[in-house]
Amino acid sequence: MDEASEELVAELTKKQKKNLEKKRRQKEEQAVEQKKAGAEKLKKTALASLALVAGAFLVYFVAMAPKVEGPYTPGPVHWHSTLSMTACGQPIPLPRAPPGRMLGPEIRHLHDNDDKIHIEAQVQRKEDIMVEAFLADIGVAFNEKQLGNYGEGNQCPNGKAGKVAFTVNGKPSTEYEKYVMQDGDKIEIRFE
Repeated sequence: MDEASEELVAELTKKQKKNLEKKRRQKEEQAVEQKKAGAEKLKKTALASLALVAGAFLVYFVAMAPKVEGPYTPGPVHWHSTLSMTACGQPIPLPRAPPGRMLGPEIRHLHDNDDKIHIEAQVQRKEDIMVEAFLADIGVAFNEKQLGNYGEGNQCPNGKAGKVAFTVNGKPSTEYEKYVMQDGDKIEIRFE
């Protein structure tokens, strides 16, 4: 080989080396770009999964959260209801509050000088002014089958088996202990 050919071969070899080096760098750059793209895809998938899980938890907790209702009355009330109880024709007197005081919590109580149930407050929940809440305050068990110590099937002195009757403003009611008291109610509970 002559000198010109050797130079050409050496030069081609240089070019080939350069091309090979260039191709190697391009492959490395592509590999780096692929890694970056893979990492970016993984990051997006992880964020989407996290958002999905967080969304599911949010939906679950919102669905399971207790429903918060507004107050039962729009503002403070001062209501009065009367209650009479009889068993086998005999009156069951309401207990008396100590002089100058009230018997029961502020929202539903008796005063010492009358037989009225006083409902005095903003009522948050209707359960707070159900008949059962008041009677529990004064220690009287009550439901559709029981009034105090008298239960369905017990006999009155006349020999007849008694049962509980519940009226509000003179009309029979099947709400019994779940009845929500209102201003002016005349409630009567009888075991007869």
